[in-house]
Amino acid sequence: MFKTLSQKEMMNVNGGFKYIPVYDFYYTSSGLERRFVRTVQVPSNDKRKYIERYTYVNGVRIH
Repeated sequence: MFKTLSQKEMMNVNGGFKYIPVYDFYYTSSGLERRFVRTVQVPSNDKRKYIERYTYVNGVRIH
């Protein structure tokens, strides 16, 4: 009765998709560092500019 859509097809149904970067954030004594990890595909109406994967403070992961 209904056709099952793949993830790629679902992303294209409502206006397409875009790619946004994923970053790890490092807080050190010298300040904030942002390291690029990869890009991910999200719907075009997603308001995020980036995704924060993990947060580290002095080498310890807190998020």
